[in-house]
Amino acid sequence: RRVVEVLRLRSPHDQGDVRPGTSELEPVDADGPPQLVTVGAIARWPGSVEHHGPYDLDLAPGSVTSVVGPSGVGKSTLAATLVRFCLLDGGEYTIAGRSVRDLSPAAVQEHVVWLEQQPWIGDTSVRENLRFARPDATDDDLLGALRCVRLDGWLATLPRGLDTTLGRGGTAISGGEAQRLGLARGLLSSHGVVVLDEPTAHLDPSMAADVGESVIAALSGRTVLTLGHTAQHDNANVILI
Repeated sequence: RRVVEVLRLRSPHDQGDVRPGTSELEPVDADGPPQLVTVGAIARWPGSVEHHGPYDLDLAPGSVTSVVGPSGVGKSTLAATLVRFCLLDGGEYTIAGRSVRDLSPAAVQEHVVWLEQQPWIGDTSVRENLRFARPDATDDDLLGALRCVRLDGWLATLPRGLDTTLGRGGTAISGGEAQRLGLARGLLSSHGVVVLDEPTAHLDPSMAADVGESVIAALSGRTVLTLGHTAQHDNANVILI
């Protein structure tokens, strides 16, 4: 009974700015990565009165864009806005030409994923932590993603390889390893738009550059938005905030 009551609860991210009558199952009609545009977008976290923005972006399908700025200017809030964790209190945000106010957050999240600095790591195996992004991924798929983020050497040191349990909250791995595991998970996902929030913050400069370039290359064809203190890719469109 208690479980059923919890399942019936409305998410705090699903209220406040979606127009009445919006269908939870209404899809975004996009063949490939959808175009994302924000014009003067003002964001607010649920339950807060503080506003952030305005944000102005035009992310063409398949493009690579870097939003660069110091800590505290709202880069992570921008990411949360793009995946509809934040409420849209002003301006406009469209995906494939449609206002997100006419879409459920779940419909937007089918296309846009936010890879945070500190990803969630479950108390289960490396394999199942990665399959969280794609349940039907083969071991070869998993190994390819780990190789891309330079975790193949780390995997070789684990006592049970992909079957090694990582502990609650990833207590068995370092912050840099957890972050790269999150990046590998993002590579395995099918989202057309990938938001990388300081994706190499826990790595030394040499490893950060190597992993950053490898991940951007692996995401070729998808729309990529990186957030950080510097651009993550030499050919990225750079926006300063």
